[in-house]
This record gives sequence, structure tokens and C-alpha cells, in this order.
Amino acid sequence: MKKNTLRDYWISIFIPYTKNLSTHYSYLSNRNTQNPAKVMGYTKSKLALDEARQITASGSASISINPEIDDDENLASKVDGVDAWLQHEIAITNSRRRISIYGADLDICLANEKGILSDGMGYLFLRTDFEIGNNGEIGNFFLQL
Repeated sequence: MKKNTLRDYWISIFIPYTKNLSTHYSYLSNRNTQNPAKVMGYTKSKLALDEARQITASGSASISINPEIDDDENLASKVDGVDAWLQHEIAITNSRRRISIYGADLDICLANEKGILSDGMGYLFLRTDFEIGNNGEIGNFFLQL
């Protein structure tokens, strides 16, 4: 039986917030043990399904591995690479930071929802041994301002 890899899944990050309010920033801190962000993984499908007929238009972005020399001052959104703007080390057993999302980059692809990450850096951690379970949660997401 073939073991699934990250290439077999889509990953969604759900960040609860109220538009035009910044109260969610502190909730996304790595020091908040009740961080409400959810990182879900699900098997890729060739067809988009909208059985509830409620999907609205949304932005999208592509983040890739940077082929240039990377350093801790490179605030670009990126896959893996060097931690940038990391004010407090984030260590999660059996997890690894895989994506860094710069708030200003997110504003470009979600022009109608600007400020979700302020001008901060969001860090996506995925479990190193993830399997899509019943609840689909495969990692954590944190914000540092």
C-alpha cells in the first residue's frame, strides 16, 4: 500500500477573525495554548465540489522554494528556507515549519480581506508523520508581529 505524501493533499489554514478588528492577532500567538487557527489537510480531487453552493470568490497564491540564497532578513513568503522575523523560537514536537507567509503578501491575493496577518509573519507547522485522520488536522499556524 502506497503511503500518502504532502503532494497528495491540499492544505487549508482557517483563521477566525472579525473584519477590520485586530483582536485575533494575540490569539494566533505561539504562546496561546488555545490558538484557534486550524490547519486541515485533505486528499486532492480533480473536481471542485461545492455541495452547499456557498463558495464565494476568493484569492489564491502560490508559494515556492526560493532558489536564491536565503537569510533571516528575507521576509518573502516561502516554503522551508531560513526562519525570518522569528522573535520567539517555536518548537513543536514532531512538527516542522514548512511555510512562512508574510502578511503583506497575503494582502495582495486577498485584496478584500487585507490585514488578516497585519504586517506580521505567519508560520505553518506540519506534523512530520501526518496522516489525514478523522478530523483532518495536520499542523499548527502561528503569527508573530
